[in-house]
Amino acid sequence: SVLFREIPRFCPEHLAYISCANTAQTKRFRTGLRHLLHEGVVQPFILGGSSGAQLLGAVGPLQFDVLQYRLNAEYGAQARLEPAQWQIVRWVKDAGGKALQEDMLMSDARLAQDAAGRQVILFVKEWDCAYFLKQHPEFSLSTFPPGTILGTVKP
Repeated sequence: SVLFREIPRFCPEHLAYISCANTAQTKRFRTGLRHLLHEGVVQPFILGGSSGAQLLGAVGPLQFDVLQYRLNAEYGAQARLEPAQWQIVRWVKDAGGKALQEDMLMSDARLAQDAAGRQVILFVKEWDCAYFLKQHPEFSLSTFPPGTILGTVKP
């Protein structure tokens, strides 16, 4: 029997919105993006209350170039990328049952979810992350999704 494990993920350092550049290619764009996300070319994030463009995370900007190239070459769909303001992604670890609320964050930070539904906080800069941890010591943040061994960030 073959054992399947989750593909190791690295913490994204670049975030961008992707959208279909040509509405006539929307179906091909969605199909291609779904397949490439499944492959792990980049990591998707879901912002609460957002619609339209998909938020993606990558370790380096070259991953976005590969994504755009493959969408066009393999699926015939042109994509438009727009950089997002956030540069820091941190996964929220259990806070003993205390729920994290959007109003606990600084104005530039946002709550989101990764593809597995795990809660993340998006910060503009490292200082914002450190300030959040100082203000809310009951929370622990990680540079990797829960269940991975590396990357725990504590206040």
